[in-house]
Amino acid sequence: MKDDTAVLVVDDEDVTRKLFCRYLSGAGYSPTCAASGEEALDFFAQTSFPLVLLDITMPGMSGIAVLRQLRNSESPPEVIMVTAVDDPAVAATAHELGACGYLVKPFVKNELLIYVAYALRLRELERKNLEYRDNLEQQVQERTLQLEQTYRDLKASQEQLLHQEKLATIGHLAAGVAHEINNPTGYIGSNLGTLTKYMGRITEYIHLLDGYCSTLPPDKSAELAQARKNSKIDFLVEDSKDILNECLEGVGRIKKIVEGLKTFSRKDQNTSCLANVNDCLENALTVAWNELKYKATVEKDYGDIPLIRCYPNQLAQVFMNLLVNAAHAIANQGTIRIRTFTENDLIVVSIADTGCGISPENQTKIFAPFFTTKEAGVGTGLGLSIITEIVARHGGAISVESEVGKGSTFTINIPIQHDVASTQPETVTIQVEG
Repeated sequence: MKDDTAVLVVDDEDVTRKLFCRYLSGAGYSPTCAASGEEALDFFAQTSFPLVLLDITMPGMSGIAVLRQLRNSESPPEVIMVTAVDDPAVAATAHELGACGYLVKPFVKNELLIYVAYALRLRELERKNLEYRDNLEQQVQERTLQLEQTYRDLKASQEQLLHQEKLATIGHLAAGVAHEINNPTGYIGSNLGTLTKYMGRITEYIHLLDGYCSTLPPDKSAELAQARKNSKIDFLVEDSKDILNECLEGVGRIKKIVEGLKTFSRKDQNTSCLANVNDCLENALTVAWNELKYKATVEKDYGDIPLIRCYPNQLAQVFMNLLVNAAHAIANQGTIRIRTFTENDLIVVSIADTGCGISPENQTKIFAPFFTTKEAGVGTGLGLSIITEIVARHGGAISVESEVGKGSTFTINIPIQHDVASTQPETVTIQVEG
């Protein structure tokens, strides 16, 4: 039986091979070590490994040469290239030859394990995709022409599911990146706060010196005043305060972005909790801001709304989808207005844009699965249908009002009292589209 946890480690350095083996064994994988490219090919001829960690620079056969032979084998493995030299040209060559990763030494344990998990997951997805494709092709051969539409729908569903799995893997990587950014941001913010306190003390000391200047001989006092002017001490003190404040503000923005990324990468979509819908909107705005800032001015009018029991991560994804769609609907520069309020025991969220609008005949179709107004290959038409399903799980409803050339308004109504625990959701990853 094929071992899906088997990993072939190829490196001419004994210390590096042992480090790989310790990390991989501790994570439940079954590593096999080779000290050269020739030895690696001999091992691979006897056992077909699903994943190979391959050093680039080795005596004799290089890692690139080994990669070429592995890609031409009957059952090519996933290959992660390992190198101590971060050379973009070599990385490009490796990716052109089919490598799925490029790990630069020195590396940390979590970085290695994320690469390995991603590569094996990608291989499994490709295997499933091949099985799905073969099954569908066999069905098409056996069925008549009147089933062609069914085949297209099934294939679209398959591609969407595969894309969702890949997005989930990227989500894991994003969580790791967010964690790594948090650490330096924390001590940068702490150091900036300390510098701000230091500047305050230095300013106090300068003011104290000013009081003693009057006791100095006139020539010394004038000399000191001229030196202060030449060195622009007053300007430097005031400008330093402004610089520190701007840096602290930048650190705050980084923390907010990282928190948004962590929210969208959590595995808590099946857990309901009390949350504020306004907070869900803020998280969505943080993550989608890069799509919005060049296209629209965002106007917010948040009402004083109560906490509700919901799946906050899913609601944030709903809002992010609608916000990005609104930005895509705006050709040059426009406005996106967000409003929340309560009405008849409902929390109402309104997202309006000044974009191109939706034609009346399409307004009745946009929430249907596989319908999209985007170009072929840009969207699968599942975004708004999944939004409708998530809102329905919260006991709510979504509607749209639109006029061609003037814009669209999407309105979501969610009951304040609703037992979300009675509707256990499946994990949903939303692809942004119209």
